[in-house]
This record gives sequence, C-alpha cells and structure tokens, in this order.
Amino acid sequence: MSEETAIGKKREPLLAAVLSFGFLGLGQIYNGQLKKGCIFIGLWLAVAYATIFVLLFSRHISYLYIYVIMLLMLPLFSAIDAFFTARRKGTVILFWFNHWIVYSLPGIFIYLAVIGIYFIKPHYTEVFRIGSSGMKWTLIRNDCIVTDTRASVIKTPKRGDVVAFKSPDDPSKKWIERVIGLPGEVLAIKDNVVYINGNELEEPYIYLDQTYLGRMEHTENFKEMNIPTGHVFVMGDNRLASLDSRRFGPISIEAVTGKVLYIYLSPDISRIGTRLE
Repeated sequence: MSEETAIGKKREPLLAAVLSFGFLGLGQIYNGQLKKGCIFIGLWLAVAYATIFVLLFSRHISYLYIYVIMLLMLPLFSAIDAFFTARRKGTVILFWFNHWIVYSLPGIFIYLAVIGIYFIKPHYTEVFRIGSSGMKWTLIRNDCIVTDTRASVIKTPKRGDVVAFKSPDDPSKKWIERVIGLPGEVLAIKDNVVYINGNELEEPYIYLDQTYLGRMEHTENFKEMNIPTGHVFVMGDNRLASLDSRRFGPISIEAVTGKVLYIYLSPDISRIGTRLE
C-alpha cells in the first residue's frame, strides 16, 4: 500500500463544487462527509416534493415562490460549502463511498428518472401553451398549462371543467374550452345567457371582449338543441372571441384528451400555480 493511499487523497475544491452543484450533496460525499451529503440530498428532495405538492394542491402561490427559491439556492449553497471544505481539508482519508461507482449513481438516477417521465408522462399529463384569447381571463395567451389525461378523468367530464380536445377541423390539433352542456341536456343561448333545460346557468367566469364584437358567428344567441349521448357542449369563457360548439356543435367525449389542472408558467407571474376547478 502506498503512502498516499494510506494517508488519503487530495480533494480538488473546484471538482467538489461542480459535483455538489450538479447533484446536491455529492460534493460533500466526495469530501468524505457522507452524513452531510445525505442531509443535503434529503433537504433537496423534501423541498422538491413540497414544491410539487403546492403546485398541484395549494392555492397559496407565495409558498410556491419560496420553495422555488429554495430549490435554486440549495445547490449553490451546497457547492460553496463543498468548495471551501475541500480547500480547508486538503487531503482526506478515503472511505468505501469515495468510489466512481458512488459518484456515478446520481447520473444513473437522473437517466432513469428521465426515462420514467418519458414513458409515464403521456399516460397521465400533457402540457400546452395557450395561443388564443378564447378562454380569457381564465387562460390568457402564452399561459402554459398541465392537463390530466387519465381515462377516469377525461371519460367523465363535468360541467365547468376546462378540457383539451381534438379539433373537429383537424384532429392533429387540440383546443381548450370549458364544458357547458352535458349529454342528454337541452341547451339554448339568449343574449349571451346560457339556459340548461330551461334554467339560467350561472357563469361567473364569462368575459365579453367588445373588441371581438361582430367578428364571430353564433355568439349572442343559439337555438335550443338536445345534446346527444356521449357528447358535451363546450364554449370559451371569452364568448365573443371563441370558436366553439356554437359553430361546430357538441363534441364527442371520445375527442376529449385531458382536463386542465393548473398554470405552470405565464407572462403574468401572479398566475403561476393557479389551479382550475
């Protein structure tokens, strides 16, 4: 056994920082601090899960900002700590975990996570960027949204759900509208007021953008119709600017591909994390 192996091995501060910034806590493990490295990894996972929870289930957007800032700051703090620890220690005794196999585990983990997301994502979620004003103000142009694509959700749409569906004109494209009428119901529109089975429907989400007045067909009034079995009547919240079931009729439930869950990115930062009921 050589003297260098018996005593230890010099730690490179820059390498320690890069390792820890690339994967939180790895720089600490490189420096021989297994417990501290695991603490950093645990902290990052806890904050990551908390961020996902807030994004999916909470309306308190301020919490989301805090968690995102923490997610960004933890790797930086970990990298700085690893850099100065390596510089201070210089040479450390090598332990069983100071091995290239251990250092490569994060890369393997990330690879498996990406593969998992690639195969799992299409079965559970889909993302879109809003390109029109038809759902204003619920959704505005350039909002980025996540939809739930599970069969149990899309095959049983409820009134008020904002859904993605295959365009009647081009099935390769998808549109976003709100479910207004359900199978078997009688729907009519008079002066922009929707009636379901003769009863006025309360719609607090409606927005009438007067700049679109007169540009679209079938806006203010729609004659009474029976919604066929297996179909839903959809409309945009911005009634004067939306191309929807008033033009192409009820859509088949089979054409629905997802229910909008939340906005994950928006030109208006206050909208990020907003959930749609």
